[in-house]
Amino acid sequence: MNITKSLPIVAKAMGDQMGVNVVIRGNTASTNGKTIYLPELPKDDAEAILLARGFLDHEAAHVRLTDFSVTENDPYLKNLTNIIEDVRIEKEMGQLYPGCAVNLRNLANHLAETGSFDFDSDQPDQLFLGWVLARCRSRILRQKGLDPVFRNANQILEPTLGTELLGKIGTLLDNVGILKTTKASQTLAARILQLLRQEQQQAQSQRQQQQDQSSESSAGEDRQGQQDQHDSSESDQDNEADDSSDTTGESGSQQEQKKDDGSVLSDRGKDPSGSTPDAEKQPQNNDARADLLNQILNSSPAEEYGDVGEMVGAELEAKAAETTPATAEMSYPGEDGGSVNFSFPPYLTTVRRNTSVLRSRLGSLIQASKLKRSCAGRSGRRIDQRVLCRLPVGDTRIFRKREEKTAVNTAVIILLDRSGSMNNRMSLAAEATLAVTDALHTVPGVSICSAAFPGEMASVIPLTPFGVAPAKTLKKYGIVADGGTPLAHALGWAAVQFAMRQEPRKILVVATDGAPSNPEGVRNYLERLTKRGIEQMAVGIMDGGACGWYFKNHKTIQNIHELPNALFDMLKDALTA
Repeated sequence: MNITKSLPIVAKAMGDQMGVNVVIRGNTASTNGKTIYLPELPKDDAEAILLARGFLDHEAAHVRLTDFSVTENDPYLKNLTNIIEDVRIEKEMGQLYPGCAVNLRNLANHLAETGSFDFDSDQPDQLFLGWVLARCRSRILRQKGLDPVFRNANQILEPTLGTELLGKIGTLLDNVGILKTTKASQTLAARILQLLRQEQQQAQSQRQQQQDQSSESSAGEDRQGQQDQHDSSESDQDNEADDSSDTTGESGSQQEQKKDDGSVLSDRGKDPSGSTPDAEKQPQNNDARADLLNQILNSSPAEEYGDVGEMVGAELEAKAAETTPATAEMSYPGEDGGSVNFSFPPYLTTVRRNTSVLRSRLGSLIQASKLKRSCAGRSGRRIDQRVLCRLPVGDTRIFRKREEKTAVNTAVIILLDRSGSMNNRMSLAAEATLAVTDALHTVPGVSICSAAFPGEMASVIPLTPFGVAPAKTLKKYGIVADGGTPLAHALGWAAVQFAMRQEPRKILVVATDGAPSNPEGVRNYLERLTKRGIEQMAVGIMDGGACGWYFKNHKTIQNIHELPNALFDMLKDALTA
């Protein structure tokens, strides 16, 4: 089995172990908070399995650990909260299931290599989110593929925001790994934005103070210039005649002189603006800092940044779009979560009484098939009269005994069609399925499972799982008819059940009354089941011979009352062969 073929098995195992329902069908990758949907992916595609496994683990972490009742109207706070929440749940998921940490690390490194985490440096809001995401994933989750993303963002932000502010934010982010709830993730995100707002207010206040100081300095110099001009005018009036001959020599201390670099200096050694070059540099940096913080906090992002589920889902859907039924892996429709209505179940004692002859005959034939008459032996309780002639020659092998064959353990799955056309026949069909399931449950070496289809969204409804007595699941046999005939999805479900069984022999029995909704898919799946060594047989319930178009071993009945005999006979032939 190649790596992609194990994906439905992984989906089933995850559902059993973590209480998460996983469905593989169609071309959509999504989750609704309870069920994870994967598209049908191409076979032998290593990238597809990497994406699918990572998507399953990431979304399963959300289903198990995220409180979806925690909401936020501010889009930027929501985006930052989601980034922190993703890191929190992946950290906890990796602690619960170490294999998930490996899958999620491989996924993140792959996304980083393909540029999915790249940010637009011209959008400060996205730049800051990229810095937060890369820092948390590289340091807390050890996803080293994010190191270059972090270095790039840090090189852009540090000169403007400063190491002190980024250090404060980093100290807060170091707590992401110990957060326990979604609300805590939201609170931490809000604290980070509050810290940015405080820095923004401080930067704006400093800029205003600098502007005020610059204005006061300019006004003071204007007043000083006017006073100097007034004093000079009075002096000129008193000494106009005496000083006219040496005006050029005395003007050096009163007129503006040029600096060495060519700029103009007053008698106080300042620019006309009233500030030195060094004093101008700090306001420019503070202005840039205030502007950057303003763009981060007052942005209106067109789309969310860093949503792993959205990014991976888009890639999976792109791969599914290129897949045909012939090249796609088998679907896994999942199991119905309780949306199906049930009527009154049949009485087990009545079912057993009505099929007692069939049950007894089936049990006897199966037991007899396990015995063989051995050659006469030298010990025993019964003498084989046919070989008494051996005694005169000293051959004491005259005792007859039976030896049991080494039984081949067998797993059997019965799939019962409950489509709308079965409405008037459903109760009798469910009784027949119950009778066969109950009879095989008592046969040594045979494991039996029965299920009906379809459930909600083409899922499968388990009636009696492997290893469970039918008497404990009797209520399920009160199932009512509804829906279409998505046999292909049911076959995908059966394939996963068989893959998890250790019995060397596997038999699939289908009872249906009409043509499937996806004939090509059914033929494709039956061919794959045959290659996996799974025997198939079907009973057509007044279907006009439609089962013969798909199943080589089939039987058609013209009355629903013939179903118990048909099922018993087909299984008798298979199990006693």
